[in-house]
Amino acid sequence: MFHGVGECARCAVATIDQDTGQQGREPLRTLAARRNVDQKLLFGLQLTVQSEPGEHSPEDRTISVGDIVEVLD
Repeated sequence: MFHGVGECARCAVATIDQDTGQQGREPLRTLAARRNVDQKLLFGLQLTVQSEPGEHSPEDRTISVGDIVEVLD
């Protein structure tokens, strides 16, 4: 089970062209126009994992591409 512990600001890595290494302003400029909260570009959510009864290994808590994730609110 995952628990949201806080919002997180977007880092500048997304502005670096992975082929050339050059840094630009996008996509942070566009995100700033839509997700600016207290001078931070809040883009994600930090989560923690809580073990469930019967889980004994990290493999029991692995999420893979294609897994179904349910939001419990």
